[in-house]
Amino acid sequence: MAPVVVKAVVGTAVLVVLMLYGMVTNVVLYMHCRALHGELTGEIYNEFANSYVFLPFDEGKDRHAM
Repeated sequence: MAPVVVKAVVGTAVLVVLMLYGMVTNVVLYMHCRALHGELTGEIYNEFANSYVFLPFDEGKDRHAM
């Protein structure tokens, strides 16, 4: 019975990893396509602007994500 359980666990783990890679691939492709069409730059900057740490020597720089 142990070999059947091991095969089931390994098979499930492989399927989960493949599904996660597929989901990440779809998200990255979606974000890339939106960025190519210019729909994403302002949204990312406005949403995450407070999350980034700006260094002291970044004072005069433009903080737009390109």
